[in-house]
Amino acid sequence: ALVRLVPRLAVAVFSLAVGLSVLSLLALAIGLLRQLRHVLAYTIPVALLLTLAGLRFRRRVFAPSEVPSDQRDEPATTDWLPTGVLWLAAPFVLVILAGAMLPPRAFDVREYHLQAPKEWFAAGAITFMPHNVYANMPLGPQILSLPAMAIMPGEMNWWWGALAGKVLMALYVPLTSLALFTCGRRFFNTTVGVVAALAYLSIPWMAHVSIESYVDGALACYAFLAFYAAMLGFAPANRTTGTSARQSDYATGKSAHRTIALSGFLAGAAVSCKYPGLLFVVVPVLMLAAFANGPRAVFSRDALSRLGLTLIAVLLGCGLWLGKNWGLTGNPTYPLLVSIFGGETRTPEKDQQWRRAHAVPQDDDGRRYTLRQFGNAVERVAVSSPRISPIVIPLAVVALFHVRHRRKLILIGSVVAFMFAAWFLLTHRIDRFWLPALPLIALLAGVGVTRFDGPWWRRVVIAVLFWGLVWNLAVIAGMNTPPKLLVDLASLQDDRNRVHPAHRWLNENVPPGKTVLLVGDAQPFDLKMPAWYNTCFDACLFEELMAGKTRAERLQILHERDISHIFVQWSEIDRYRSPGNYGFTDYVTKEVFRQLVADDVLGMPLGQKIAGTEQSNRWIGEIYPVNAPES
Repeated sequence: ALVRLVPRLAVAVFSLAVGLSVLSLLALAIGLLRQLRHVLAYTIPVALLLTLAGLRFRRRVFAPSEVPSDQRDEPATTDWLPTGVLWLAAPFVLVILAGAMLPPRAFDVREYHLQAPKEWFAAGAITFMPHNVYANMPLGPQILSLPAMAIMPGEMNWWWGALAGKVLMALYVPLTSLALFTCGRRFFNTTVGVVAALAYLSIPWMAHVSIESYVDGALACYAFLAFYAAMLGFAPANRTTGTSARQSDYATGKSAHRTIALSGFLAGAAVSCKYPGLLFVVVPVLMLAAFANGPRAVFSRDALSRLGLTLIAVLLGCGLWLGKNWGLTGNPTYPLLVSIFGGETRTPEKDQQWRRAHAVPQDDDGRRYTLRQFGNAVERVAVSSPRISPIVIPLAVVALFHVRHRRKLILIGSVVAFMFAAWFLLTHRIDRFWLPALPLIALLAGVGVTRFDGPWWRRVVIAVLFWGLVWNLAVIAGMNTPPKLLVDLASLQDDRNRVHPAHRWLNENVPPGKTVLLVGDAQPFDLKMPAWYNTCFDACLFEELMAGKTRAERLQILHERDISHIFVQWSEIDRYRSPGNYGFTDYVTKEVFRQLVADDVLGMPLGQKIAGTEQSNRWIGEIYPVNAPES
């Protein structure tokens, strides 16, 4: 059905997005079945899917279906940018892919985005992690690294597989750019599609999240494609109202329901990226399904069937993640909604700590929602942010005054407004969290280019696009390009500019078969040996092992876990304990470690031996060797 509605490129874009989601769900299912390290568990299902795809290709299922030129919604004079201009995207794609191939640097990525797949792969199964609360949330795009880990040879297969997964995650941004091109071309014209694609791909934010391997690029991709599919299921406007629309833009009958189901599945895939997808994507998609035939038909039989179909499709896209948490913790939304569902390890104190850290921020007077806060938020993310593009917002504002496309612009603008309102009213207002709205804003920017016509306007647009792209490329190169692009990747495994000096020392000195205990440090990804650790939102493992124990019991516990060294990162602990931060247990103090040394449980700290790097002031910590137990 979709093939009859969109050209071949759009089919490929939707197919790739759905395929990535299916591959992620396959990896999750294999992990729950405890078969993560078995290559055949991945290759056999993928081979079957490729065979089916090949058979369908031979039946010309992927044949193109272009919109006839005489049905275009724009006058021919407004469609003046050729598709060849898309070659200007090449430098941005190259920078994104080159940066994504490098080892991870971001805190969240080394804490759980790639650390969780690393631990699951080592265990051969996807299980509950009582020490890493973040790893128990949906990690759909992140576990794309698991098949690569299984295929890679050697002892460092987890490291090379993680880099392969990192590149796959970066591809979501170029995929979204292609989706914008096909959507703009379908519903408006080629010029809109070209500008929208270039404007989005060049936004420094998108390069940043791709290179650092944050999940926001994947979430934005699924969000836009879900909206795109929902638009295909809308009823065409009544031409007597003066609203322009092409009949061929929209699906009807069974095709409409299929596009709504596709929209629901992609919305579910957004939830599989992170829980905010439920708010930013699923809620708008449900509203679009309900209002697909107009506000008067909201309670019609057709509208209710669309809603039901959308919900079923959403569950197909993310239900396995919710079921996994339900089965392992008793809470499908773990670690959220603890007051309703409960959940493993979530005490009232830990739940309060989590909710306090993720609450809507307050001003100095304790207020959360004021006009000043709203104005500051808009100014911060849309104007003064160094990672926003000078192209997108101005052109999107121009689109709002377009005399044509009223129905489509109201629809797109309403979804953008909903996303921003949800970000402002219901989240802790981290700038990255509003990025799912950027593809829609880029589409508006594309429409803004067609607001006027004439040689003068075209010269203005060309100048704005050219210098805007140059500016964005310079910003991306300055902010994101690491200093070592043309080196052997293996040499970056212990790169002193990226890896904590304590981690490098541990990699070189911990005996084979031994483990380490991290206190305050929750970024163990670069460690080549197993590590015991916990995030600040989980119970402190060091406290559980040491508090209230005798010297003999402490030594026995440490050696039962094969712990040869303890690394305590005081700088991180101090940061957590700083005013307004997440908090950290009061048990961990320097006095406790001095007592453990005095009791001969631990040796003298090795902090001086690992110092001497330019970044050591940021990474203040101590390594304590564990003494041998008495015979």
